[in-house]
Formats: sequence, structure tokens, C-alpha cells
Amino acid sequence: MDSLILKATHNSPDVKFNADLGTLEISGRSIPEHANMYYENLIQWVKDYVLTNPPKTEISIKLDYLNSSSHKYLIDLLEKLEPLHSSGLSIIINWYFEEDDDEIKETGMECSKLIKIPLKLIPVPVD
Repeated sequence: MDSLILKATHNSPDVKFNADLGTLEISGRSIPEHANMYYENLIQWVKDYVLTNPPKTEISIKLDYLNSSSHKYLIDLLEKLEPLHSSGLSIIINWYFEEDDDEIKETGMECSKLIKIPLKLIPVPVD
């Protein structure tokens, strides 16, 4: 399965999904004008990835801002990974946030309540 690599823009995040390593990373800012179109490819990639039954998956979310539509599609993307967790395969979700960014921390906490995969909140020191 091919990796999915998307370079960040002013409105969209950096995406590095590597099926061979089992690593999925989304970082930066997510405020695309048409979030449904942007996340459609990411969600389809995740659906295909889940079908490969990867033994270990680690997701790293390092967003400094996301709008409400991005939040909705990010939840949808994470829900597509739930079959891995329910099958007993190793799956880790790390949600990074700057220590003083209560909004991103709260968004991570909300995500953890909406999905069936444990999500680890990881504070990052502010430089």
C-alpha cells in the first residue's frame, strides 16, 4: 500500500501516512475551505489501510488549530480505525497540544470521548 503524503498549506495540515511503518501523522493547521473534499482522500486511505490488518498503528495528531468541520472529519477518520482496536491489534493515538493551549487540549479530550480507541493527551512545552 502506498503512503499518503500531503504538504501543509496555509489552510491544510501536513499529512504523513505510512502503511509500511504503521504511522499516521497530521500536523499544523486544519481550516480547509472544503473540509469534506480535503478529508475524503485521508478517510479513504484509512479505510484501505484498515483492510490490511496492520499489527501496530500509531497516530500522532499535532494540530495547532482546526475548525469545526475539520474536527468532524477528523473524528470520522479516527472512527474508521476502531475495527483495529476491537480486533485486538495495537493502536495508539497521541494527541499533542502546547501546554498553554486549552482549546486544542479540550478538542483532544472531546475526541477521546467520541471514539472507542484510547487517546493519550501529550502536553508539549511552549518555547
